[in-house]
Amino acid sequence: MKILSLRPVAFSVVLASIVGCSAPQTGEPGARRALDAAAEAMGGSEALRAIQAQRLTSKGSSFEPMQGVQPDDTRQVNSFSETVTIDFGRSAVRIAFDGQRTYPASGPLSFTEIIDGQNGSLEQADAAGVLSPARLHPSRQAARRRDLNRMPARVLTTANQASGLNRVPDRAIDGVTYQVVTYEDAGQAVELLIDASTHLPARVAYLEDDPLQGDTRNEWVWSDWRDVGGIRLPHSEERRLNGLVIRSATLTDVQNNPATATNAFAIPAPALQEPEVGEPIVSEWTLRRAAMGVGFQDYGRPQNVELDMVAPGVFHARGGTHHSLIVEMNDHLMVIEAPLFEERSRAVITAAKQKLPAKPIRYVMVTHHHNDHSGGIRAYAAEGPPSSRRPASSRSSRAS
Repeated sequence: MKILSLRPVAFSVVLASIVGCSAPQTGEPGARRALDAAAEAMGGSEALRAIQAQRLTSKGSSFEPMQGVQPDDTRQVNSFSETVTIDFGRSAVRIAFDGQRTYPASGPLSFTEIIDGQNGSLEQADAAGVLSPARLHPSRQAARRRDLNRMPARVLTTANQASGLNRVPDRAIDGVTYQVVTYEDAGQAVELLIDASTHLPARVAYLEDDPLQGDTRNEWVWSDWRDVGGIRLPHSEERRLNGLVIRSATLTDVQNNPATATNAFAIPAPALQEPEVGEPIVSEWTLRRAAMGVGFQDYGRPQNVELDMVAPGVFHARGGTHHSLIVEMNDHLMVIEAPLFEERSRAVITAAKQKLPAKPIRYVMVTHHHNDHSGGIRAYAAEGPPSSRRPASSRSSRAS
């Protein structure tokens, strides 16, 4: 038997190569390496860059996690078919949504959104069935523009051009190992998971603020990859919020660089003439409300609160789409219902302080957990209990 020996220098080289193969390369170089491999798995960087436009037709269902029978349930709110036409070069998108709402009331739910650069419009039938274009809500538009950056054909480009690009340790989920690339997109923290065996992008998650839940993982999950003109694209997609499915869709037709009518992204003049009112808050909450066909228009806009006395010491706080009730006690106030989002609650708190400055809000009652009743409760929690009214043995600093 011959015993082979390696000189120390040679052995060090072999050991380094073994370690290099088993341990993922981290940092920005590791991230770019993972992104390059993902691009090759999808058909190549050049082929991906050649996709300047897409038309995607899908069918599926939407779900709402804060409208279930129990707090940890989701409820189906619609079934739909949808055609999305995108021009990546001009940051333009046209969404033709045709759905059937199942909750909170059954009936048709159809609309057309058009975004071209910084302008957007919404065409949806009013209560009388009349179609009229209006300026797209700034938050709804901002969320749609964000979504352009995580379309499967665009997510690798977005990551490569982003700040804070980094590769962190691999992660195993349900027995599958994923390479994890992180970056920032317009101030939002993003995590891209790439299947370590196929090198295909599998999940992309943005961290955003939810009115009720605070920092929230907003995730797209892809599967069923198929070849479309030499490019591999997913044909099944789930959208999740903190792990709960809020939308499930299957692609029925995909066209890369389709012929598009010249006026496909034209914003109707009446919509352009309307002022843009509100903040462009990137939040899936706005899109979730749109999927239910219910109100969200006050979000990110100045709040109007009017207090009407309906009985001695009982005030109806109205002025928006959802209201609260303020009940005056001997030395404090109780608020019933904290709907929608914290800006609404802060406006109600301010109005209560102005009307009854000597009496702090000590209790908030919500009749049930649905976010149109509880979505603004964080503002009351941040306000904190009035420490001067509490027993000395239980005094503490304000809640944060």
